[in-house]
Amino acid sequence: MKEISLFQDHALENDLKIIIRWQGCTEHTGKSPLGLQLAAAFSEFGQIRHTAWEPVMGYLTQKAKS
Repeated sequence: MKEISLFQDHALENDLKIIIRWQGCTEHTGKSPLGLQLAAAFSEFGQIRHTAWEPVMGYLTQKAKS
């Protein structure tokens, strides 16, 4: 795992988003075991929308490059 980020909705304090980023070339086979475990653990607190995303393109801003 490269990074895990937690976001809170500005308007709804109990609406959270967790993003897990993996490093290196990993085979994209859908939802990760860690993501499935987190979704199961948080499901007792409310509705879970668990999705898998694959990057298509990215860029660095001038600030990020320096």
